[in-house]
Amino acid sequence: NPTDGRFIVRNDGEAAPLVISILDATGRAVSNARSVGKGDARFDISGLSDGVYLLRLRSGDQERHVRLTKQ
Repeated sequence: NPTDGRFIVRNDGEAAPLVISILDATGRAVSNARSVGKGDARFDISGLSDGVYLLRLRSGDQERHVRLTKQ
């Protein structure tokens, strides 16, 4: 972090899928949610404006947010 727009999210967890959403600073979804099983998911947000985004990661009843800076 920061990124030019391309990044990978790795799911090393159990079989539960990981649902990933990308949100802008206002909390609006700027990318469709993707469900990822175990393994890697590649993202490309190079078409979005530079700034701070939030990755929302959900698995089962757990949710985590990761700050992402695009330059």
